[in-house]
Amino acid sequence: MLALGFLLLVAYAESADPTKCCVDREFEAYLDEAGSYFTPQDKEFHPIKGFTTIAYDFYSKRMNLRVHNTLENGTVINSNLLFDYANQIEYAIYKGICTAHKYHVPMRQPCIPANATYDGPLTMGYGSNTLKLETWKYPISELNSDVKLSISQDGCVPVVESIYIKGKNGADTDIIYIISNFTPGIKNRGRLEIPTKCIGVVPKDTLIIG
Repeated sequence: MLALGFLLLVAYAESADPTKCCVDREFEAYLDEAGSYFTPQDKEFHPIKGFTTIAYDFYSKRMNLRVHNTLENGTVINSNLLFDYANQIEYAIYKGICTAHKYHVPMRQPCIPANATYDGPLTMGYGSNTLKLETWKYPISELNSDVKLSISQDGCVPVVESIYIKGKNGADTDIIYIISNFTPGIKNRGRLEIPTKCIGVVPKDTLIIG
């Protein structure tokens, strides 16, 4: 019985979820994105394709996204978004014009949240050229969305993220991000400063999401 109890203990230890980890509190990265969104008006799925560079600073409670999206007709849309979480404002520069919007969604924490559930290991590559990942899933209630995030077993570096957003009247969005060029720290801190053309712009009550 003692031996059986020991074997059961070993089996439990091997099957236990890995420890929830934290990414760097300051980082830059490149995000390739692909997905689709559904519009109830025409009852069609529309593709999402593009890439984004991100500068994330949990200490200053700011995040900058430089977004490049390609529309169905091939048109490329570029925008520069700055989220000022401390003051609950999102600044958006599009075609040289800055608008500001009230933004009450909390900043995403750098750590895997307490309510995350373990979704299992993931291996990318083959043979000796592999990358071992751990996958977690959790909801973000403020955005009415579900996230699945895969981070490296060694170093807690985010590699793949998928997000499903439940929109109003069935206008749902499903996106997957492939994260590369992850670098701790912020090389250009000017990305986190309020752009000159946005200074003095009065925030609107409307909410936009980058």
